Amino acid sequence: MLAVVSWVACDLPAKQNIEVHPSDAGLDTSAAEDAAFDLTASPPMDAALPLDANASDSAAPDSSSDAPPDCPSEMVLTPTGSCIDRYEAASGGGTTGASDGSNTTLIASSLPGQWPLMAVTPLQAKKACQNAGKHLCIKDEWGTACTGLLVSQWDDINWLTANLGVSVTYPYDDGTQFIADRCNDWTASNHGDNGPAQGGSFVDCVTKTGVYDIANNLYEIVDTPDESGRYFIEGGSLFTVILDSSCQGERDPSGTLLGTETWGYYHDSQGNQTSWSALGFRCCASAGDPAFQNR
Repeated sequence: MLAVVSWVACDLPAKQNIEVHPSDAGLDTSAAEDAAFDLTASPPMDAALPLDANASDSAAPDSSSDAPPDCPSEMVLTPTGSCIDRYEAASGGGTTGASDGSNTTLIASSLPGQWPLMAVTPLQAKKACQNAGKHLCIKDEWGTACTGLLVSQWDDINWLTANLGVSVTYPYDDGTQFIADRCNDWTASNHGDNGPAQGGSFVDCVTKTGVYDIANNLYEIVDTPDESGRYFIEGGSLFTVILDSSCQGERDPSGTLLGTETWGYYHDSQGNQTSWSALGFRCCASAGDPAFQNR
């Protein structure tokens, strides 16, 4: 079956526990538990700057209209020294294959205006990135791209609190507060009913270096499994706000917010790898990947 490039009907998790900060008590998120998709409607075309930690060693590389010379044109440099796709993975052709990634010919693409892939397993996502000459982003690649901070800083609640006065951060503006409707979140004008947005259509949901939709739209699998082979989920989705939409928010498919510096896994109730409708992924590239070598 060809991997979907448009929103398809999928069962949602039984419950979505939306975390709402007291200062945003006016947000109506109660409807999230019974969310349903209008398959005939089109996503909205709505619209960042990562944190400036006021320290020269913690800032992300300067950006311009052109990609950094060390990365392919569809990617940008992260503080880890690797490259990350500007957009969530979309289909560049091929089929998803089996859930364990065998016979997966799907090629991950990263271009504006594409519908992001979803409901793929971690092993299918890994293979799709490999087929594109890249790799599924690991947690620190993803987190440093989202925040612009160093590996030692971005997920360290003590560092964040001491240096920025917050425990979680966001990829836009100064990163210290959630801004409703900046990204495709539960407060957006489509209220999640139309499914995920095309890559880059929320034009202000972007980091200083040009990474789009890394907060909200779709949760993103990262290739940092535990000893049981379960994978982290990062970035929030179109059903989330506040804490879960931060660069440090992690969830499991039950909809439970797991919080900063705790494990968020991609699994079903038996702990097996599975696919889930509001989950996507993003590819990265480093020295060992063909996309990086051929840039």
